[in-house]
Amino acid sequence: MMKPVTSLFLLTGLALLPGCINRTVTIVPATTGKVVYLASGEPATGARVSAPGTDISAETGPLGEFQLAALTRKRSEVVLPASGVYVDGAALMAEAGEARAYGWAQFISTSDMAMTDVTLFLIPRGAAFDGSGIPEDCTLEDDETYALQMLAAAPSGALQAWLDSGIEHGDQLDQLLGVALVGNLSRRCDVPTVQTRDWSAQIDALTGEE
Repeated sequence: MMKPVTSLFLLTGLALLPGCINRTVTIVPATTGKVVYLASGEPATGARVSAPGTDISAETGPLGEFQLAALTRKRSEVVLPASGVYVDGAALMAEAGEARAYGWAQFISTSDMAMTDVTLFLIPRGAAFDGSGIPEDCTLEDDETYALQMLAAAPSGALQAWLDSGIEHGDQLDQLLGVALVGNLSRRCDVPTVQTRDWSAQIDALTGEE
């Protein structure tokens, strides 16, 4: 006798749940931009631009320009009453010989297009950086090393000109350096709080995000 009651209860509960739909989710937005050498500002011809962890890639043209296709996936999810629109981002990487660069492509969660063009600044892998405050047993990831090298190289004339050309550029760089250092490296290697705050101050001073 309990079985029909249980079934009725389950059916009633399922009826109260929000609907489940297949939604297209952007992993990497369609992105245009250019790749230049940080030290000189010269464009990098034939550099490979990619989105780490995916098969998406492109090669730069004679002026360092590139066009990266979007990567989207279908995902089944429950539709919530307050499911909103937000700004997301995807990491990009460029490689040219012994130099590489990282960038951040921002996009609206409901779109598969980057909000702005992205410029990636190539730095030699062996460039100097300040490793103060990083525990000796911590092995840096390449994007973390790049972020430290970017802080050590600033202010670069090419970088400053790019930052001055649009307020969104400072936000891109702030996200890139902040995620690598204040976010990932600080948590992964238990970096002292005083060092994390110093990185935050350097990033804010560079990007104008104070």
